[in-house]
Amino acid sequence: MFEVFQVKQFLKLIECGTMLKASDELNITEPGLSKFIKRFESELGVSLFDRYKNRIELNETGRFAEKLFSSWVKESDEIVKKIKAFDESRKIIKIASISPLPLTRNIINFIEALYPNITSSYEILNNEPALISGLKNDKYRLIVTSKAVFEEGIITFKYGEERLYVTVPKENAFNFEKSGIYFKELNGQTVLSLPQKGFWYDLPYKMLPDSHIIDHNELYDFTEIMEDSSFATFITSFLMERYTYPEDRLAIPVLDEEALLTYWCSFRLSDELFFKKLLHALAGK
Repeated sequence: MFEVFQVKQFLKLIECGTMLKASDELNITEPGLSKFIKRFESELGVSLFDRYKNRIELNETGRFAEKLFSSWVKESDEIVKKIKAFDESRKIIKIASISPLPLTRNIINFIEALYPNITSSYEILNNEPALISGLKNDKYRLIVTSKAVFEEGIITFKYGEERLYVTVPKENAFNFEKSGIYFKELNGQTVLSLPQKGFWYDLPYKMLPDSHIIDHNELYDFTEIMEDSSFATFITSFLMERYTYPEDRLAIPVLDEEALLTYWCSFRLSDELFFKKLLHALAGK
C-alpha cells in the first residue's frame, strides 16, 4: 500500500511539470524519480501517465488521481495537526474560575505536585455560561463555578465556600450590627473594592448602585489603604485567613445570600481518570 510521502512525490511531479525540475526539488535523480513513478503505478494497479520519447503527461486516470490525492493529503495534514494539538493540550491544564480563591489555594498547588510534567494556566472569568461552554469546547480542562454543572458528560463536585465580610474602623462600629450587615445598609457609602478580579470584585458594583467604589488592583495597596483610611472595606474569609487586617478594624459578615459563595469544580467525563489523583487530594484537603 502506498504511503503519504509517495503521494506527495507524485503531486510534486505534477506541480513541477517536468522530471528534471521535480527531481531537483525532491533531491533525487531523474532515473530514481522515474522508477518511483513506475512503482507507484504498479502499487495502484493503474497507469497515471502517457509516456512519450522525451516526456510524460498525466492521462485521464492520473488527473482523477491528482484530484483525489490532493484532497487526501490535505486531510492527512489536518489529521496530523489535530493529533499534535491534542497531544499538546494534554500537557497543559487550563483552568478558569469565577474567583481567584480556588486557584491561589490548593488546586494549583496540588496540580503542580501531582502532575510535575504538565503545565497549568488559569484565568479569572466571572461568566459561568462562558466557563461551561469553554469546558465543553475543550478550551478549559477544569472550571470553578458557583453552581453545580449537571450536564451530560461533565463531572462536578463541591470544593468549598467563601464568605464576604466588610471591615470598618472600630470607632465607627457602633453604626453597624456586629453580628452581620446587609448590602442595603452599605449602599450609598464610599467603600473599598477587593483587589482581585472575579466574582467578589464585581459583586459590590451590582449590589451597591449608589455607592462610590474605590477601585484598585494590588493586594499591597489594598492593605495599605485599609490601614490609612476610614472607608468600609470588603474582605473575604479566605483573605482573612491568610492576611492580617488592621487591629483597629472590625470584620462584619455580609448576610445577603449573594455574599456566600459555594465553589464547584467541574471537568469532562473523558478526564475522569486523569483527575482521579486530584479528586483524592482535594477530598482530603
